[in-house]
Amino acid sequence: MRIAFVQTYPVYHDGVGTDEWRSLNSREIDMAACLARSGHAVEYWAVGRREESAGLPGKGEELFPLRVFPPRRFGGLTRNHWSPGLLARAREFRADLHILNGLDGGAGTRLLRFYVLPAGAAFGFILGGGHYSRFVPRARCVFYQSEDQRVWLEEPGARLWRRA
Repeated sequence: MRIAFVQTYPVYHDGVGTDEWRSLNSREIDMAACLARSGHAVEYWAVGRREESAGLPGKGEELFPLRVFPPRRFGGLTRNHWSPGLLARAREFRADLHILNGLDGGAGTRLLRFYVLPAGAAFGFILGGGHYSRFVPRARCVFYQSEDQRVWLEEPGARLWRRA
């Protein structure tokens, strides 16, 4: 199976470089490494200040690549930054499953709107701070971090526009 992990916010959103970002996102990288060790073709994609490629997890065993793509532009809110290079890689790689880390980052929403949904490809989310977007009901899986997020997802209450 071909699996793409996608960081929906740019690496520089929190004011860190790519190397520091890798150390801060060990949970997601460990998930990808576990899948790669199981024999799946895995790639991890993100938007960064410049184009980069590195093997992950990086402790002497390069199980899968981290591909960092430059944004279309740097202005405005970083959460809205996305990369044409990331979209092109998605079309080339043709993953069976896209796992998006975060709900509302520009790289992820752009990927969903312009590639994943039109292609009918499968996707899932790893929740960060937020717990719901209009794409959540269409996801194959959602990994949540807290009990509050689980409750919001399973029991949205009297919100007619949200499905459990």
